[in-house]
Amino acid sequence: MLEIPLEVSLSERIVRGICHPYHLRNGKLHWNAFWPPPTSNCVSVIRHDYVGSKFCKQKAKSLGTNGKTYRGLAFFHRAMVVNSGSDVVDSRGEYPGHADVVHPYFAPPRGEPRGGKELLALTDICKKLAKFAVYVQDPDPEHDEWLPEPVMLPPPK
Repeated sequence: MLEIPLEVSLSERIVRGICHPYHLRNGKLHWNAFWPPPTSNCVSVIRHDYVGSKFCKQKAKSLGTNGKTYRGLAFFHRAMVVNSGSDVVDSRGEYPGHADVVHPYFAPPRGEPRGGKELLALTDICKKLAKFAVYVQDPDPEHDEWLPEPVMLPPPK
């Protein structure tokens, strides 16, 4: 594992673990994949460039509990997140390589409606992120490694 700087560069590849049924609709990445948990404005991600695909897959697979089934990874760059209106910050306190997509708005508490200007803006940001990200379905979710290595985004120009 490479030494991980605190600063997340704009060209850094970031990964979000994708689980069914929450993050996919008809096999495609849904904007809910980037929606924060109730009363939060953060979404957990992994700094792929520093920890690699195997580590990302193992962390994502650990999400597959409570009715969630791991299906693959969504790849994107910090620049895509910034262009959507949010940011990515290192949060290594969780584990080395952990980061958060930090949105400018908080999700409402569970059971409250998703209305109002701020929540519409948060929905718009999440939709942009889902559009920018490249979802790669894991060809063998049970295996511990990606075989072959997943197609990843080249650095942004």
